[in-house]
Amino acid sequence: MQMQFRLVDAITRHFNGSALLTQGDLGVVPGLGVPSTTRQAETVIADLFDAPACVLTRGAGTGAIRFTLMSTVPSGSLLLVHRAPIYETTKVTLESMGITLVEVDYHDPEAIAQALIFRCMAHWFS
Repeated sequence: MQMQFRLVDAITRHFNGSALLTQGDLGVVPGLGVPSTTRQAETVIADLFDAPACVLTRGAGTGAIRFTLMSTVPSGSLLLVHRAPIYETTKVTLESMGITLVEVDYHDPEAIAQALIFRCMAHWFS
């Protein structure tokens, strides 16, 4: 609860009341390189954590997944994944790397064992 109070306090130091009711600016400000509202939000977060600065990035999750895949999974490999929807942006990365997905329910240990033994062995020896 104390963190919530600190956050509200930091927000009110960097945004006026009416700014909280708008969408903010939706474009990059020349010379600033980001929307000015983004810069204000970064200032709020830095203030909240007593940090000298903060940088918010778009697509950081997809970028992190992409860099992890590219640095750990060789092109053309098999990748064991939970049977669930895959982010469209991640799907593009997987397809471009030629990765074959082996979908399995991670809540079913027997299914995982079967996928590892049968699907992977079939792929390796084909």
